[in-house]
Amino acid sequence: MFAYVTSRRRLQSFVGFALFLLFASSQASGQTAASAASSVGHGSAGGGVFIDLSGDDARLGSHDGVVGPLWFVYGSVFVAQRVALGVELATLGSQEAATGVSQHSEAASAIYGVIRVRAVQSTRLNLDVVGGLGRQNAHSDYTVTSSASGAALLQVVNDYNYWMYALGADAPISVAPHFVVSPFARVYLLSGWPQSPQALSREFTAFAVGVTAGVKW
Repeated sequence: MFAYVTSRRRLQSFVGFALFLLFASSQASGQTAASAASSVGHGSAGGGVFIDLSGDDARLGSHDGVVGPLWFVYGSVFVAQRVALGVELATLGSQEAATGVSQHSEAASAIYGVIRVRAVQSTRLNLDVVGGLGRQNAHSDYTVTSSASGAALLQVVNDYNYWMYALGADAPISVAPHFVVSPFARVYLLSGWPQSPQALSREFTAFAVGVTAGVKW
């Protein structure tokens, strides 16, 4: 019951933010043609890195190795004057560890579709408000091998898949005619790593900040 209520609240939060995006879009489309020239068909794509300010405790199930870098890839195309649709891919960490005859690896990532509203537009600096919905994926592999023969005595592989939400903002800066650098912030509503396939996942919020570089057209 608690998991249902929490998921419902998360969905209500996302719907509320989506309504805000639609409101911002309608406000933006009401501006003068001089300040909001049509950009349908234009877009951008690129990638970068980010820092998860909430740490790796909830994203990964164990902490016996070094958490890998967190990468971010995006692409979007404007379908209306100040509204773009796109997709984003974020790695949520990976780690590997070996202790004697056992090896353990795990990784998590998220891929989601986004709606992007250009709230502020100028020649060089823009401000986009972003909302997204997609899937969070997690993979774990635990293997115990024989010290004598090296053959695998035990192998446990688990894969998890959950719905996730993303809210945030980008500040694309045009540094060349077809090149853009964009600081960004995201709030991810995710499900934490369960300790077993039968266990219930833990829901939590992750805060991320980073920067991307990409091309625009």
